[in-house]
Amino acid sequence: TAWFYLLCAGLTLSVLLGVYTWRVSFLERKQRQLQVIQQRLEDEVRVRTGDLRERTALLEKEIEERKQAERQVEQAQHKLMEASRLAGMAEVATGVLHNVGNVLNSVNISTSVVTDRVRGLKVPTVARVAQLFAGWEAAILSA
Repeated sequence: TAWFYLLCAGLTLSVLLGVYTWRVSFLERKQRQLQVIQQRLEDEVRVRTGDLRERTALLEKEIEERKQAERQVEQAQHKLMEASRLAGMAEVATGVLHNVGNVLNSVNISTSVVTDRVRGLKVPTVARVAQLFAGWEAAILSA
């Protein structure tokens, strides 16, 4: 009766204390497991962060190399454009000089023909004109 109630109360308290102790130990084991998992994750994050830093450095270096190569290509393209422009100018100048030479040659031949014809004439004033043409011919040839 009183002993029975006391025994039941003791037994109930023992069961409750056992369940509480078991629950606390279960939670402590879970907490240790979670701490181990957290430590592993932190280690992996550190490793991956290091890898990402290395990759980022490599990518930045590659980007800088590509920019340098792009600048070199632009400089080469600019030099080619300048060389092409100068070649075009030289070609035009060559054509102009050729045409000027042709005109000067025609003038020279015409002057020679006129001079020869004027020398063949017996008129004294025409002789003066021939001398004048000869002076012009010499001036043209020296130029």
